[in-house]
Amino acid sequence: MPIAPGAPITNAERIKVGAQICLSGQADDKRRLAKGRDQRPRATTRSCAGSSNSRTPASADKAGEMILTEEVPGLKQMIEAELQKKK
Repeated sequence: MPIAPGAPITNAERIKVGAQICLSGQADDKRRLAKGRDQRPRATTRSCAGSSNSRTPASADKAGEMILTEEVPGLKQMIEAELQKKK
């Protein structure tokens, strides 16, 4: 997820590698995060929840980037159930 230069992210101090986050925000015309917020518990608006794998904060003049592993509710249990069926 690209982050626009100067983009404010509320509660950014919570976003560390391995942290569970629930990010909501707005994109700019280049589809970069232009304004964001880590909202826990899960937001009811458009949001992306998952684990932060890496984060390079944007500065006033340089873009940043964040890589998330998105959580899909029930996916782990579904995979485990399928693996059990194959045993």
